[in-house]
Amino acid sequence: MVKILDGTMDNDPLTPLTTLSQECKNSLKNMQVAVVGAGLGGLMAGLRLSQHGVKVTVYEAHPQVGGRVRSNARFAEGRIIEEGAELIGSFHTVWLQLARKYGIAMINRMGDLEYEREGLNLKLRLDNTKDMTWREIAQLNKDVDEVLKSIADEAAKITQETCPWKESPFRLPFLSLYDKMTVKEALIRKHKVSPYNPKQQRLWKMLELRLVNDEVDQLDKMNYLGLLLKVKGGQSERFEIGEDSDSIGMRYWNELEIFRCADGNQRLANEMKCEIEKKGGTLMLETAVTQIDIHPQNVQLRTRKVAWPGGKLGSTGGPTEFKYVVLAIPPTVWGDVTIRDNNSPVDLMKEIAEIDDMGDGPAVKFFSRFKSRFWITEEIPSAPSGGTLKLGQIWEGTDNQMQTKGQDVLLNVFAGPILPDPTTKKGHRPPKESEMKRELVKLYPSYSNELIKPSYYKDWPAEPFIMTGYWTPKANGEIFRVGPKLNSAFHKRLYFAGEHTHVSYFGYMEGALRSGIRAANLLMGESCGMSVDPCPPEVRVA
Repeated sequence: MVKILDGTMDNDPLTPLTTLSQECKNSLKNMQVAVVGAGLGGLMAGLRLSQHGVKVTVYEAHPQVGGRVRSNARFAEGRIIEEGAELIGSFHTVWLQLARKYGIAMINRMGDLEYEREGLNLKLRLDNTKDMTWREIAQLNKDVDEVLKSIADEAAKITQETCPWKESPFRLPFLSLYDKMTVKEALIRKHKVSPYNPKQQRLWKMLELRLVNDEVDQLDKMNYLGLLLKVKGGQSERFEIGEDSDSIGMRYWNELEIFRCADGNQRLANEMKCEIEKKGGTLMLETAVTQIDIHPQNVQLRTRKVAWPGGKLGSTGGPTEFKYVVLAIPPTVWGDVTIRDNNSPVDLMKEIAEIDDMGDGPAVKFFSRFKSRFWITEEIPSAPSGGTLKLGQIWEGTDNQMQTKGQDVLLNVFAGPILPDPTTKKGHRPPKESEMKRELVKLYPSYSNELIKPSYYKDWPAEPFIMTGYWTPKANGEIFRVGPKLNSAFHKRLYFAGEHTHVSYFGYMEGALRSGIRAANLLMGESCGMSVDPCPPEVRVA
């Protein structure tokens, strides 16, 4: 019989496992576990293990912890930019619990309604020639919300969003079908909106602008089940106020990215690192794990030092022996690690994904800095918000923050694979820096004159040891195929963590954090000979 341990919920980063036997607790004390990758998934796994006395060694190829969380205080005078993951949702409750623990404050983002009240013009162009009026935007938002509510209603039917392959027998065939359906197909067949309907052209473009950038895949390739699971994830926490059924259903769309961290998201990563070290763990920075040898009773790791900038590999070290290993690096760089089981080579991607590489979404960010919020004094007073199908999404990186003498203000752009490019594997790519600047000048005529050089373009798919924006599952049954394997022991000694392993929060810091909790709980329970359900029934608590 599967035993569900108290405290195994992956939305609880603080409560220790309480039903472990004394013998099990003793066996965990000083057990040696390696964690490969110090992104939030790896850090959370390491921290969770450390809470129970496990001696953790965390390896990270970069000079800093955080992975795709990287706060930069050097680029803009007196400001912090988030090179990677930036925004936080109300239902990202693991993030917020840790923030309370470490005394980390949140800043609310400005919404479009506030800009309208200020009398500023939203820079939203779906035909790439002129801004939409507020009246046009209001009507379009109503039409968009009808579609999003239809998607939310379908998502609400799911009961096993963290492990959809365990859904009820009645619903399981539907989810299996959705795992092979693209979002484009679903929009046309289920949600009654089509790019071929002349009356819905603008609506389709708005959905495209929003979804392609958020989910970093084209609509005709995007996995419909993946979208539903993330929407369900947004519905699954419970709060004390504002909880009518409509607000719960639409929470993913309305409360997904409402906060940013006042101190920079790097603060969370650094706090977790320090706590791991206080509990006796070790962080090995600028150290890449290049080989994992799995044996019946242990694993052995070999490493190479990494020289920055550039990420050049140095001499080989090791082997170092551990009881278990947690692999918390993106699938795009699994190939950098040689894995063997009793000296026989293991093709990790082939064993997990079977028919193809796992999907990955290219994501880039572009930062422009200025001495003032010049957009307000343009000929048409404008908001630092909006987007186009050639640029991506725009927001102010310093909104809701006062400006004191000497401080810069920032305009951020985030883009997924929005531009056609037959030379790329996906057939589309994010815009390059020069293309973004060209589009920004069209939106803000004073942009070039006001810009403080240099600007900064962060190309995550080109980042050594990461090589991706975040996971976006292919619409070929990938979730049902890889999900169970990523949430169980691999060859009995290796466990997975990272946003790509948590199917209801993939692509977000929250998914990485929850994956680390889950991986650590699984590892500890199974190391004590217990049968642990990786997806226990969720307890809905904020």
